[in-house]
Amino acid sequence: MAREYWLELVQFPEDSARSLWLNVDGEWRCFHSPNAQIQSAVQHAFSYPKQFDVLVWYQDLKIVGLVVHSRG
Repeated sequence: MAREYWLELVQFPEDSARSLWLNVDGEWRCFHSPNAQIQSAVQHAFSYPKQFDVLVWYQDLKIVGLVVHSRG
């Protein structure tokens, strides 16, 4: 389960992909090139932490799966 998120609004370095970073299991893990729907869902979930969880599957530091889960 992700505890924090960080969304790059401008990619850095410029020739790299924009990334969504999630703090999972005490480490920052990266999801490259998130689309607008993923960004919105993650931001919404963290805006309402009593209603939603962000569940993440990863390999090393790369996120390979992500689900926004309703607690209801």
